[in-house]
Amino acid sequence: ELLSLSGEILRRMDELEIKNDPKNNKIPVVSIPDLHIVWKEPLITIVDRAYSCKEPTTKEISTQTSFTKSNQGTQFDSIEDSSKKLSVTASGCKPKSVTMYEINLIESITIRENSDTVKPELSCVAWIDREHIAVVDRGNEKIKLFELNSRSIKSRYMLGAVTISISRLAIACRLADLRMKIFRLPFTEIKTDVGVQCLITASDGSSLMWMTKKRIFCFKDDTVSQVSIKNKDANPTTLGAPRFAIQLSNGTYVVSDKGNDCVYFISNSGIIILEINHYPGSITHDNNIGVFISDFEKGTISIFDQTGKYMSKLKIGVWQKSPRSISILDDRLLVATQHKILLYKLTRK
Repeated sequence: ELLSLSGEILRRMDELEIKNDPKNNKIPVVSIPDLHIVWKEPLITIVDRAYSCKEPTTKEISTQTSFTKSNQGTQFDSIEDSSKKLSVTASGCKPKSVTMYEINLIESITIRENSDTVKPELSCVAWIDREHIAVVDRGNEKIKLFELNSRSIKSRYMLGAVTISISRLAIACRLADLRMKIFRLPFTEIKTDVGVQCLITASDGSSLMWMTKKRIFCFKDDTVSQVSIKNKDANPTTLGAPRFAIQLSNGTYVVSDKGNDCVYFISNSGIIILEINHYPGSITHDNNIGVFISDFEKGTISIFDQTGKYMSKLKIGVWQKSPRSISILDDRLLVATQHKILLYKLTRK
């Protein structure tokens, strides 16, 4: 990128030399490119901001499928979906969107125990209820339960813990080796599974859900149901590397796929209905059905509606302040950064 600018730099230097000649009495006007670095593993590029301002885009996917009620009677039940087309497009530079949400920092929380051997290194956060949160501390290999009022901490050593998901009765933890452990609160283990790519936070909190590259699973009332993931033609397909996922109140799954570097909207029958060109970060939603997707590289949280239409963006911070994990309960937003949990009041304008 730098070498490609050398010709332009030499040309402008020649112009300055000519214009600075005593024979010319005009003052040269130099336009310096506004360059910035974009780090998208494994590439680092330098681009001109003037040609890179665009909002997340989506690929249009049309489905014409009739879904029937499953035998299990779980939240995989579906409704008729006839010739529905979901699309959002954004190309080139567009005016900034109207800010529909604002955040105000309530407090910054360091969740550290006397038994911790290193500074907490956080990878995931989730609400349990209004007064309790669960945190994954990868630095100390622990799952920590933190009470906001008393500031008390209960923890369990969990080697390789990466992410967690909360239901009303249990907590699930995914490990780096793709195992999943499910505990009754606080820490009574009731189930272990293998080959789990991603945990899914259910919209109503009544079940625990997870997924592989090919299937979505639901554990409810001591039984497990599943659906296969399919492309727009209803043929079985395989995702790249799903890392974060939620289920919306309408049954739609929103999945961050690190392998394909995008975010998918998947119907409750498993069909991919939308693909968003967005950093595959942590996902949560609020009571107004806003879908919040974090962007670790840019230090922001993008907000979409249930159809995948871009709404607005929240600025959190970069590097140590970048959002690694997010979770919303009512009007409060939790953001896990590298070493701290940020608690915000979330307001819809």
